Amino acid sequence: RSSEALLIAGLFLAFGLALLSAEFGLEPAAGAFLMGAVLGDTRHSESLNRVMSPVRDMFAALFFVAIGMLVDIGEFDAVILPALVRVVVVLLAKVVMNMLATFFTGSDARTSLNVGLGMAQPGEFSLAMVKVGVEGGAIGTILNPIVIVTMGVMSVIYPFVFRSAAIISSVFERVSPRLLRYYVT
Repeated sequence: RSSEALLIAGLFLAFGLALLSAEFGLEPAAGAFLMGAVLGDTRHSESLNRVMSPVRDMFAALFFVAIGMLVDIGEFDAVILPALVRVVVVLLAKVVMNMLATFFTGSDARTSLNVGLGMAQPGEFSLAMVKVGVEGGAIGTILNPIVIVTMGVMSVIYPFVFRSAAIISSVFERVSPRLLRYYVT
């Protein structure tokens, strides 16, 4: 019933499964992710979230610093254009696919747009997957800085994209034909 004991136990389990995953030849991040999913399903998940949030914030800062250190500034000119193209493609694809999936499950257009714009941020786990793919030789090394720059740009623009949901939906409501609005609702 102690928050300190809960914090230590949660960290022990997460780091323990990460270490166990590494011993079995798997990626340690996968083990830590799995333990996080397990701990998130327990009856203590709210307490764990409360006591772990400062630790999570500290590791998030370290994670982004470590990822930033992987970017070679000399390559920036070569990767900025492909990264910006990838930002546009990822942003449009995630918004449209999530919006359509939500719409086809029975939600209204405004809710679907809000979900689509809310899910536009690519996960940081993609950085770990690209790193493993480069180390394993499955993908080229040029993809790593492109993905890192893409994640950096997406992290900067995501709050603006998410906050624009109300503006975009009201513009769509004003511009779209009445018959289309009727069929959508």
